[in-house]
Amino acid sequence: MTLLRRGLLCAVLALSGGASAQTWKPIGPDYGTVLALAHQPGHDAVTLAGIYFGGLYRSTDWGFTWKAIDGGFSASSVFAIAFDPQSPQRVFAGGFTTGLWRSDDGGVTWAQGSNALSGRTVSAAAVDPTAPSRVLVATPEGTYESNDRGENWSPIAALAGLSGRSIAFDPLRPGTVFVGTVGSGVYHSSNDGQTWSPLAGGPVTASALSIDAAGHLYVAGDAGVWQWPQGGTAWVDLRFNLPSAPVTGIHVHPAAPNVLFADIDFAAHSRPR
Repeated sequence: MTLLRRGLLCAVLALSGGASAQTWKPIGPDYGTVLALAHQPGHDAVTLAGIYFGGLYRSTDWGFTWKAIDGGFSASSVFAIAFDPQSPQRVFAGGFTTGLWRSDDGGVTWAQGSNALSGRTVSAAAVDPTAPSRVLVATPEGTYESNDRGENWSPIAALAGLSGRSIAFDPLRPGTVFVGTVGSGVYHSSNDGQTWSPLAGGPVTASALSIDAAGHLYVAGDAGVWQWPQGGTAWVDLRFNLPSAPVTGIHVHPAAPNVLFADIDFAAHSRPR
């Protein structure tokens, strides 16, 4: 019997000189499939990781060691983690059919959120860095928006029927947000969600999105890792030496913008023992 699991890989990208990569290496955690990853703003060494049927894990040393956390959190599979960039002790998390949860002490204790999302699978969550009362949540049924820090929610009509998978706000351009879908690519709004349009020619499934300090968008999906440069008109392929396997997560290091973290299925390729 073969045990299938995913772990984190780290890539160093020479972003200042163009999108050219060096190598990837695994860093854990070794407790199951990693589905979500988030750094705590202002505390760069602190990272939360969501695990498939493993709950939440926390690292305080840049991801080299990990410890399970609970504090009332009961979602077994965690797909989404999002810190409030202006109130870094506030963090949202969601998973399989458990709706959205919220912590106001950095993930030590948790409470379940609005009934509007109760029982729904939360694929992704993101807090607007320029207007933190605004929170977006992606679900298989569509994408939802809250303007009161998660107390009340309404569906985004323009994205109705699209299976939401990932979300990223652009910290450099207020009102700009990207939503990744399953099967319909990446959608973009530059006017606080009043209108939406697709970024043509990119990966069909966008499992995860991340934006660096220069405004470049990174997309992880079934086609590997891709970059949409700030102000660009075409996608850049960043697969390099990555295995031919779906990439389910991507994250730009907050203190070292030339470092990307990726989550990949180790079982999808072979390697020497």
